[in-house]
Amino acid sequence: MNVKPMGAVSRRQALLLSAGTAASLALPAAMAQGPVGAAYPDRPVKIVVPFAPGAGTDAMARLIAQKLGETLNATFVVDNRAGASGAIGTQFVAQSPADGYTLLLVASPFTTVAASLPSAGYDPLRQFTPVGMIASGPLVWAANTKLPANTMKELVTLAKQKPGALNYGSAGSGGVNHLVLELLK
Repeated sequence: MNVKPMGAVSRRQALLLSAGTAASLALPAAMAQGPVGAAYPDRPVKIVVPFAPGAGTDAMARLIAQKLGETLNATFVVDNRAGASGAIGTQFVAQSPADGYTLLLVASPFTTVAASLPSAGYDPLRQFTPVGMIASGPLVWAANTKLPANTMKELVTLAKQKPGALNYGSAGSGGVNHLVLELLK
């Protein structure tokens, strides 16, 4: 994979952005310029999940939609738009009116995909405003029980002893799981 830095963003800025936006709701930046005095929301709000139904982000979005609906006495609908490691749903929100009625539930691919794939079609720094952290989750290493390695140290040793013999799977190109595994290689 050919990784190219994103514009004039420093590595520190990219890491801070990743940490600050991972698993948070992101709103189009211009939402704050909505009509003064208007009751929000006065129509259904769409929460776009850029991943498949049933994924962890989908479950989180459905819980949030339910709680926001109860709290604000309004309708919040989850809209799954999966594909391209989250870029398809994210592009949809980036192109939607910046009125606060189309929200995006983001995870780490929100920034990693945009930073590593120039064709992602959105700019997380210029087109979105982070609203708040709602969840976090660990990365977990798992292997077949027949693999002769029970710890990460043993896995690294095995990989060094048998170059090219091991392979891995991840949730998608440009996602944090993929990038961490490429870094480990």
